[in-house]
Amino acid sequence: MRAGRKVKVSVSLSPAVVGRIDRRAESLRTTRSAVMEEWLEEGERRAAERQLASEVQAYYGSQTREERAEDRAIAEASATIARTLDIDAEQACPPTGGRPTRRKPKRA
Repeated sequence: MRAGRKVKVSVSLSPAVVGRIDRRAESLRTTRSAVMEEWLEEGERRAAERQLASEVQAYYGSQTREERAEDRAIAEASATIARTLDIDAEQACPPTGGRPTRRKPKRA
Protein backbone atom coordinates (compact mmCIF):
# COMPACT_ATOMS: atom_id res chain seq x y z
CA MET A 1 0.00 0.00 0.00
CA ARG A 2 1.14 3.50 -0.73
CA ALA A 3 2.07 5.90 2.00
CA GLY A 4 1.51 9.60 1.77
CA ARG A 5 -1.40 11.87 1.23
CA LYS A 6 -4.79 10.27 0.55
CA VAL A 7 -7.80 11.58 -1.34
CA LYS A 8 -11.21 10.99 0.17
CA VAL A 9 -13.85 9.57 -2.20
CA SER A 10 -17.40 8.36 -1.77
CA VAL A 11 -18.60 5.09 -3.30
CA SER A 12 -21.84 3.13 -3.18
CA LEU A 13 -21.43 -0.59 -2.56
CA SER A 14 -23.77 -3.48 -1.92
CA PRO A 15 -24.20 -4.59 1.70
CA ALA A 16 -22.58 -7.92 0.82
CA VAL A 17 -19.41 -6.22 -0.44
CA VAL A 18 -19.28 -3.92 2.58
CA GLY A 19 -19.63 -6.99 4.80
CA ARG A 20 -16.65 -8.65 3.12
CA ILE A 21 -14.62 -5.45 3.44
CA ASP A 22 -15.51 -5.15 7.12
CA ARG A 23 -14.62 -8.79 7.86
CA ARG A 24 -11.29 -8.41 6.08
CA ALA A 25 -10.53 -5.14 7.87
CA GLU A 26 -11.37 -6.69 11.23
CA SER A 27 -9.23 -9.78 10.60
CA LEU A 28 -6.26 -7.61 9.59
CA ARG A 29 -6.98 -4.98 12.24
CA THR A 30 -6.96 -2.25 9.64
CA THR A 31 -9.39 0.18 8.04
CA ARG A 32 -11.96 -0.22 5.31
CA SER A 33 -9.92 2.20 3.22
CA ALA A 34 -6.79 0.08 3.55
CA VAL A 35 -8.67 -3.07 2.52
CA MET A 36 -10.30 -1.36 -0.45
CA GLU A 37 -6.98 0.13 -1.58
CA GLU A 38 -5.31 -3.28 -1.33
CA TRP A 39 -8.10 -4.94 -3.32
CA LEU A 40 -8.13 -2.24 -5.99
CA GLU A 41 -4.36 -2.40 -6.46
CA GLU A 42 -4.49 -6.21 -6.64
CA GLY A 43 -7.28 -6.02 -9.21
CA GLU A 44 -5.31 -3.53 -11.27
CA ARG A 45 -2.20 -5.76 -11.13
CA ARG A 46 -4.20 -8.81 -12.24
CA ALA A 47 -5.79 -6.85 -15.09
CA ALA A 48 -2.33 -5.78 -16.26
CA GLU A 49 -1.14 -9.41 -16.12
CA ARG A 50 -4.14 -10.55 -18.19
CA GLN A 51 -3.48 -7.79 -20.72
CA LEU A 52 0.18 -8.79 -21.02
CA ALA A 53 -0.74 -12.47 -21.41
CA SER A 54 -3.21 -11.54 -24.13
CA GLU A 55 -0.60 -9.45 -25.97
CA VAL A 56 2.00 -12.22 -25.72
CA GLN A 57 -0.49 -14.75 -27.05
CA ALA A 58 -1.42 -12.43 -29.92
CA TYR A 59 2.25 -11.87 -30.78
CA TYR A 60 3.19 -15.54 -30.82
CA GLY A 61 -0.06 -16.45 -32.58
CA SER A 62 0.81 -14.10 -35.43
CA GLN A 63 4.30 -15.49 -36.06
CA THR A 64 5.04 -17.19 -39.34
CA ARG A 65 6.40 -20.73 -39.49
CA GLU A 66 9.85 -19.32 -40.29
CA GLU A 67 9.77 -16.97 -37.29
CA ARG A 68 8.79 -19.83 -34.97
CA ALA A 69 11.62 -21.97 -36.36
CA GLU A 70 14.08 -19.12 -35.84
CA ASP A 71 12.88 -18.64 -32.23
CA ARG A 72 13.30 -22.38 -31.57
CA ALA A 73 16.81 -22.37 -33.04
CA ILE A 74 17.84 -19.37 -30.92
CA ALA A 75 16.37 -20.96 -27.78
CA GLU A 76 18.14 -24.26 -28.43
CA ALA A 77 21.48 -22.56 -29.11
CA SER A 78 21.13 -20.40 -26.00
CA ALA A 79 20.27 -23.43 -23.86
CA THR A 80 23.24 -25.38 -25.21
CA ILE A 81 25.64 -22.55 -24.39
CA ALA A 82 24.04 -21.94 -20.99
CA ARG A 83 24.59 -25.59 -20.02
CA THR A 84 28.33 -25.19 -20.64
CA LEU A 85 28.68 -22.23 -18.27
CA ASP A 86 29.84 -22.72 -14.70
CA ILE A 87 28.42 -19.61 -13.10
CA ASP A 88 29.51 -20.64 -9.61
CA ALA A 89 33.18 -21.10 -10.55
CA GLU A 90 35.86 -18.72 -9.37
CA GLN A 91 36.84 -16.06 -11.85
CA ALA A 92 39.91 -16.93 -13.89
CA CYS A 93 41.06 -13.32 -14.06
CA PRO A 94 43.04 -11.87 -11.15
CA PRO A 95 41.30 -9.07 -9.28
CA THR A 96 42.24 -5.54 -10.32
CA GLY A 97 41.35 -3.85 -7.06
CA GLY A 98 38.20 -2.41 -8.57
CA ARG A 99 40.08 -0.35 -11.14
CA PRO A 100 40.26 -1.10 -14.84
CA THR A 101 43.64 -2.26 -16.07
CA ARG A 102 45.50 0.15 -18.30
CA ARG A 103 47.45 -1.03 -21.25
CA LYS A 104 50.53 0.78 -22.41
CA PRO A 105 50.19 2.13 -25.94
CA LYS A 106 52.30 0.36 -28.54
CA ARG A 107 55.12 2.36 -30.04
CA ALA A 108 55.48 2.37 -33.78
